[in-house]
Amino acid sequence: MKTMKHALSVLLTVILLTSCSSEEEFVPSAGQPISTNTLALEVIYEGFGADVTRANYSGLSTTFDSGDRIGVYAVDGSGTVQANNILFTFDGSGWSSASTVLYKSTWTYYAYYPYVASPYTPDFSQSTVNTIFANFITDSSDKFHRADQSTLSNFTASDLMLAQGVSSSGKRVRFTMQHKKGLVRLSGDGKDYAPFTTNIPYNVGIYSYYLMKPSTATSVGGETCSAAGGKFIDCIYPLNPIDLSMVDNAGSPRAGRTTANCYLVHHAGPYKLPLVYGNAIRNGSTNRNAYYTTQTENTLQNFVNHNDEGIYTGDDEKDPWIKNHSITVAGARLIWQDVRGMISSVGIDGDYLTFTVDPDHIAPGNAVIAATTGADGTGDVVWSWHIWVTEETLANTTTIDTGYHVYEVAPVNVGWVPDNTYGSNPFYQWGRKDPMTPSNGIGNQSHDTWAIDGTQLTSSTNTSCYSMIDGAHSIGETIQNPISFYNDGPYNETKYNYWDAENTTLDNSNSTSRSVATVKTVYDPCPPDFCVPTSNCFYYIYSNYSSYFPWSSTPAGRTWNKNGASVFFPASGYRYFGSGILSGVGSYGYYWAATPCSTSNGRSIYFNSGSTYWLNFSRASGFPVRAVAEEY
Repeated sequence: MKTMKHALSVLLTVILLTSCSSEEEFVPSAGQPISTNTLALEVIYEGFGADVTRANYSGLSTTFDSGDRIGVYAVDGSGTVQANNILFTFDGSGWSSASTVLYKSTWTYYAYYPYVASPYTPDFSQSTVNTIFANFITDSSDKFHRADQSTLSNFTASDLMLAQGVSSSGKRVRFTMQHKKGLVRLSGDGKDYAPFTTNIPYNVGIYSYYLMKPSTATSVGGETCSAAGGKFIDCIYPLNPIDLSMVDNAGSPRAGRTTANCYLVHHAGPYKLPLVYGNAIRNGSTNRNAYYTTQTENTLQNFVNHNDEGIYTGDDEKDPWIKNHSITVAGARLIWQDVRGMISSVGIDGDYLTFTVDPDHIAPGNAVIAATTGADGTGDVVWSWHIWVTEETLANTTTIDTGYHVYEVAPVNVGWVPDNTYGSNPFYQWGRKDPMTPSNGIGNQSHDTWAIDGTQLTSSTNTSCYSMIDGAHSIGETIQNPISFYNDGPYNETKYNYWDAENTTLDNSNSTSRSVATVKTVYDPCPPDFCVPTSNCFYYIYSNYSSYFPWSSTPAGRTWNKNGASVFFPASGYRYFGSGILSGVGSYGYYWAATPCSTSNGRSIYFNSGSTYWLNFSRASGFPVRAVAEEY
């Protein structure tokens, strides 16, 4: 399919250009016989840059890919059609046809893209390409225009190009293909925010494209782009950053603000997230249950911030926002990222942390960004967020009914990246919100991590975490140090509700005592609308594993199969509580539940190739998290 190649800098104003053309080289394929009367096609590519109005950027060019098709007409001097819509196909180096089209210097030749088997009949009594192919351009029945341009094939099928041939040397005909649809290009990821009511622009990197019909206009970013006369229009403007709390995990707009400690990103471009504690806002309203409970037994009643001060003050309107706790956020910094250059900038804009995902370095990966008390990312970290760059949308959940409760299980682990041999995901100490660095997806080696300036922070030769801290420490200190691995357990171990606000009990028996829904807290590490499951979910899998939880080697892990439910749990390994050392990748699987087992241990499911266990293990261990849908 035809490819739109682009390399340009972002402009800050709307520019309307009147006309552009591209020229490509069309030559017969090597297998096509050439005779003195066989038509050969030639189109020499000169690019859009020749237009002086495009001198301030490198332009947008059009190339053809193998398999692209054009239609060709030939008309003799009397106006009789001698070749009617003959199909020519590009094989990567030249153009050929199953039909022979003769070359005569007295004939006139026309070509159009993309080929349609039964297009409109051109009116060859007219004098110009635009009038001859007027019904192609007007396109009243959308043969050359797709209403839905969200896929590359539909986008390119809408890019009508026309040309009248000019005789060239060697009995060849040269076509100069001209675009006949207006192109709107939006800088930034405008897929869900471009003001088109029935059409979705095709996205490449940080650019969104939409092909307009001639003699139409549309409002883009407060400006009007007009495709008068069917000319090629290039409309550029900088989109505002996408507010991640106002879109769902697929990137579609949501009705009310919903915040979290982890956000999914699917495209390059500018983004922002509100300076709010975890999931303290849900569906546009303060979610007090996330940071305050009336339960008094074995609970942290008032969840604390980086200063170890309670988030709950009694003012529901102000509590969720960091600024309302006598805290000044002056800067932001990237803590780590496992794709070099993926996040190219971070900053603070009013009540938001802003960042940019670079189009030249975007790839599935993970990062942690933080708001700080000092300018330029200096000073204390007051809160941090996990950015998960992924194609995953978490839409395909799987229902697991334990008999005590029904769970909708996410299709992948939080932060999952399907790379290398085993795939990878971050690891979490029980009760903490911040991810520890993942493996490299090959074995017991950490993923390389990078600073925003490209400096390497950790490498695969270092299997431990970014930094290790001995002894028990306060919640506030762990918030200030989101990359530090606390090897003696980070929190007061007499509290049982860090991930499940209403939980007052330990799960040291059969995991049915806490079979109601998790009450998601501001320390929960999951994306919006998801949370860490109560232990009943994994106990049910454990107690039925021999029949329904078989091991697979490629990829390594176990797949839950029962009553039509199928969920794959990769053997992602773990980080050992005493050292942070990565171990068991491709051999062991550990998954935290929100319910602890004892004052020192969390509850988890564990498996290897031979068996599955219902395990209690140190809360300081780093395990993956498999989220379930949050229930309100």
